[in-house]
Amino acid sequence: AVIEFDPQGKILCANSAFLETTGYDAESIIGQHHSLLCSREYAQSADYAAFWARLREGEFVNGRCERLTQAGERLWLEASYNPIHDRRGRVVRVIKIATDITAKVNEEQEVSRRLRAINRSMAVIEFTPSGQILTANDNFLATGVYADEIVGAHHRIFCGRELASSAEYRDFWARLNEGKFMAGQFKRYDHAGRVLWLEATYNPIFDEDGQLYKIIKFASDITERVDRESESI
Repeated sequence: AVIEFDPQGKILCANSAFLETTGYDAESIIGQHHSLLCSREYAQSADYAAFWARLREGEFVNGRCERLTQAGERLWLEASYNPIHDRRGRVVRVIKIATDITAKVNEEQEVSRRLRAINRSMAVIEFTPSGQILTANDNFLATGVYADEIVGAHHRIFCGRELASSAEYRDFWARLNEGKFMAGQFKRYDHAGRVLWLEATYNPIFDEDGQLYKIIKFASDITERVDRESESI
């Protein structure tokens, strides 16, 4: 999607891909100001004024930007604003080249909202593939009254010595490193050595190249439930 402006931000022309992306036709957009594509709040802000000042000074600007379609719907663009100079070095126009990434941004935001909801309601802890603790949320720390100092320690601090030194435990981490999802009820120990039961999932996370780079564990403390069931037997 390509659109051109004069140094003040007035639209000079736009290709069919830009018009299709924004929902405008050429007659309704040419001659209008770039602010037509922005929210009123942003268009009236100091940041917006500074944005155009930078372009008039000849500065190349690129990145992710939020805009509006003709129908007023939110549109996310990955764009570059390219000042064009005349022979005297003056900026005479600005060419914007953009790609519509709205679907991608919406997906990212949805994933982020889900993770925030999970983070509020569940105990979450992250490990390296070898088992070192990367992060732990407040809910996880509260399950065993742990402190932030557990970051950098190995997962085995939650396990009894017998389990931590067993072939079963080595196999557990080997399976995670193979990318296998693990779920179930797990017997662990809090910082004082008391038994802690967790209903948990261990989720291998891969990067864009398909390489495992961390394990995320989502857990709920079911110690009271397990204790009640044991007493009723």
